[in-house]
Amino acid sequence: DTVTIVALAYVAIVAPVQVAMFDAQFDAMFVVNCIVDLLFAADLILQFFVMYPKKTNFGYTLVQRPKLIAMNYLKSWFVVDFISVIPFDFVGMISQSEEMQDMRALKIFRLMRLLKLLR
Repeated sequence: DTVTIVALAYVAIVAPVQVAMFDAQFDAMFVVNCIVDLLFAADLILQFFVMYPKKTNFGYTLVQRPKLIAMNYLKSWFVVDFISVIPFDFVGMISQSEEMQDMRALKIFRLMRLLKLLR
């Protein structure tokens, strides 16, 4: 959780500036963004195994069945998490496509990571 919070703080500070002002290029910021992408991808996978609270007549209980955990995650935050971990800068660098590197509209999906703060 601490690593994810640090990554979210980084995204909250750096991502809006990066989307507004910088183009994708291979530098230290690109490497850090790739590491953050990997952290969020690992978090996406881990969310399939994290128990969640369910209200019962006697309060709350933690759901432990893997199938129910996966279904709950797929119905709730999975789409936002999945779209936010797509490494658009990395894809643009690999494809050597100028159009892909300049598509700022796609980079706005990176800002969807900020929605994780709501969780």
